[in-house]
Amino acid sequence: ARVARSSRHGFVTLHVQNRNAADIRVYVVRGGTTVKVGTVGSHAARTFLLSAAETGMLGGLALAVETLASRERHIAELFDFEPGQEIDFWIEGRLALSTLQPRVYRPQR
Repeated sequence: ARVARSSRHGFVTLHVQNRNAADIRVYVVRGGTTVKVGTVGSHAARTFLLSAAETGMLGGLALAVETLASRERHIAELFDFEPGQEIDFWIEGRLALSTLQPRVYRPQR
């Protein structure tokens, strides 16, 4: 994944807010495949652009998080997305309470 800096057309934008005291590694999970997205420091935020190649094209996938120190892991719920969509991912102090929230998607004309 790339850190968001430029055009978002054709990408899913993932905004990650880490409210955990540990540094977190974020993954995309699709079927039996796990792809590392990147790392977010403790109590920090970071935005990533996910391409269709990284996410396995359109459709459902899940996001997973893992603490770097303890290797505690949590897989968030499956969601569907479209290119151009933005997703907020809040990582909580207890990983099991972490949530995904797709933003309202309005295609540009």
